[in-house]
Amino acid sequence: APSAAVPHHLMGRHGGCLLLLVLQHAAAYVLFPAGRCPTSLNSAWTCWPRRHIGLQACATAETDAEADAEAAETAMTQEHINMFTLSCAIGSSSWGGQGMTEEELQALVSKALPSLRALVRASEQAPALIGSKDVILPLARLAAWVPCEAWIRPLEEWEGSDADSPEAALRTLIAHLLEKYEVVPNLRLAMMHTDGSPCSETAHRIALAFASVQVASGSGSSSVLDALKASVSPCTTKATAKHFTQAEDVKNPLHAFRRAQVAAFAPESTAVLQEAVCTARLGSSIGTEAEETFRQMAIQWVCAHVQTLQEPSTIAHTLDYFGEMHRTDSDFAVSGRTPKTVSAAMEAYEASTIEFTDDEHFQPNPRDIRPMFETDALIPAGTRLRVPYDPTKYELGGSGQRGSGKATIRVAEILSLRRLVYEGQQLGNCLENKYRSQVKYISRARQRVSSFWSLTKQSEDDASPQHLCLIEVWHLRGGNIIRQAEGPRPRTIPGPEAWYWLEVWCEREGVDLSTWDCYS
Repeated sequence: APSAAVPHHLMGRHGGCLLLLVLQHAAAYVLFPAGRCPTSLNSAWTCWPRRHIGLQACATAETDAEADAEAAETAMTQEHINMFTLSCAIGSSSWGGQGMTEEELQALVSKALPSLRALVRASEQAPALIGSKDVILPLARLAAWVPCEAWIRPLEEWEGSDADSPEAALRTLIAHLLEKYEVVPNLRLAMMHTDGSPCSETAHRIALAFASVQVASGSGSSSVLDALKASVSPCTTKATAKHFTQAEDVKNPLHAFRRAQVAAFAPESTAVLQEAVCTARLGSSIGTEAEETFRQMAIQWVCAHVQTLQEPSTIAHTLDYFGEMHRTDSDFAVSGRTPKTVSAAMEAYEASTIEFTDDEHFQPNPRDIRPMFETDALIPAGTRLRVPYDPTKYELGGSGQRGSGKATIRVAEILSLRRLVYEGQQLGNCLENKYRSQVKYISRARQRVSSFWSLTKQSEDDASPQHLCLIEVWHLRGGNIIRQAEGPRPRTIPGPEAWYWLEVWCEREGVDLSTWDCYS
């Protein structure tokens, strides 16, 4: 249950905004002069050059008119920037394209825009905020996530700030509006949390979750413990809440929360253990209620076995493995497992896990489609099948036939840009080196209109997994369908083994494979 001060429709943790790409393209044409188009490392508010016009210095009526026109152009452009940022704050933190129409998004933007305009005007009372590229995003979030009716004090009563840094000045403005009671340090910068420019959907959701805690605890309507349960993790304990209020990772509230979870289970835990937990995937995202409940049990398990696990990388990989197994099977549990049995099971998992540093991460698919991980997998003897577009009739699973040897079969969701390109390299397809194809696929992954999956097989004699197929699942209103499933070059059509396991996975997850088209 979200805080009463935060609209319920903004509290969803699933889905992405289909409109963001359209908004970004529109912004590129409207906001940026020639040669200043936005890139993956530059957002609207960092690309646009701010121009300060001194009308008093104009000497003639002609230059006055030119300056007025330029000022009007700048004001109009800034308005577009504000609307674009506001749209991102709303769309990226809600159900987005999977549950919000364009009209609904526009209505929410229109409702919040007056508050944003007022906040921008008020920010001019703080010299450190004038011309700062870091101002619009937190102000847009404040306008989008907390209606002005829920502000503790009138905006007009804020007297500005003489702070030297934009961060400190914003802190005074946000505290004026949201805090009847001073909040703990880890919540003070929640509205400002980001992971780069442009800010990712994941970072928006982390910011929203902890901003909700700030609103609830700052207004006095809820304790920190109850607010964390409502907005971050339903299984938050008193010990976790206590350590969270004492943690020092002010820059990243989620890391502070994960560190607090570790401290609650292992009071004598070292900074190394806490950092290892933050390095795992659960250190960069907030899951569903079921996922957060499982994650807490997984953290408790690694805390109990830290002396055996020892290495930070082993701890992080163990948590990632647990998370993947829980996604595969919601009944998967860590209780009763020992480091020895987990280590043996992780060998096959790690062999087919490819990760990169300095990478752009995608959100998981919006339909809760699960991965598949089968060890000692066999195709039943006597299995007969045909692969579409292939005239050959195949028989699998018998002695000496394909699929007769034990193997680890994995269907893993591809959740980062470089991992997607890597898959193209392994299969030798257009993702390997064709920029236009990369842009097309990556934009669909960012919008979450489709998700990408890697099918691999590793037999007992294989030093590394064989990449059998790259799968694209389209998420349509009528259901989930496969339009593309491509094997390695030069064949490109999936092989018979790949097709068998693809059918198994699609049947489990309710994905329509009949729509596959080798020409799409």
